[in-house]
Amino acid sequence: MKVNPIRIYFLLLFCTLLSAENFESFTINNKTFYKENIQKNRSFDSSKKICLENGYTLPTPLDYLLLDEQKKVSLEKGLYWANKNFGSKAYYYSLKDNDINILETDTELFSLCIKNDITKKVEKRFEKKNSWVFDNKTELLWQLKTKANKRERFGFLQAKNYCQNLILDGLKGWRVPTLYELSELAFEKVENEKNFLSFFDETEPRYYRTSEEMGDFTDASFVVGFKIGSVANVTNDENVFVRCVHDKINNAK
Repeated sequence: MKVNPIRIYFLLLFCTLLSAENFESFTINNKTFYKENIQKNRSFDSSKKICLENGYTLPTPLDYLLLDEQKKVSLEKGLYWANKNFGSKAYYYSLKDNDINILETDTELFSLCIKNDITKKVEKRFEKKNSWVFDNKTELLWQLKTKANKRERFGFLQAKNYCQNLILDGLKGWRVPTLYELSELAFEKVENEKNFLSFFDETEPRYYRTSEEMGDFTDASFVVGFKIGSVANVTNDENVFVRCVHDKINNAK
């Protein structure tokens, strides 16, 4: 029997369009997410397959951090797969707690999909100065820790005071990084550890403080781990590592 290639093409196109109808989209911070009309729990591989079959991919852990509270209301409360795995484990995002960690890939979780994103690429990401590192991708200045201060730990308010009073090479105006800023830096370490540590050699594989609290009625704030890029929360009075950040200024590079 002779196969008609044109007929097969339109049949596949019809199936793709029919499958796409099972998703609804929403855009946050210029990124378009896709949610199944009826969200289901699936393994990591199954979740990844569903996204790929519709021309999408699983979001990165950082993509999930872009979700705002208003949009979270329309999503199922639970854990969501992210697109990075290693061996039998993969990253997940907790919609309730804003946490990021890893689980066995055969665990059944929710998932969103996202269009493949063309990220900004730079030939040389980091440039080390006397007391800071300039990030050519984010255009942020990061404090360089030293052997003398790399183990200093602070509570939430103490960390803010520490950064606000920090002066490096005559530069004032430092601050505690946001959750997204610090997570982005941590995942750069996860993805390119050797290069990262050549600039940030005095980095502890522990949690570092962010400037974001969990909510108005809690006494806890978010921290980012520099071992696997995990996000967790600790009480504000717990002493945690901190690396201050500075917004780009003229001639700071």
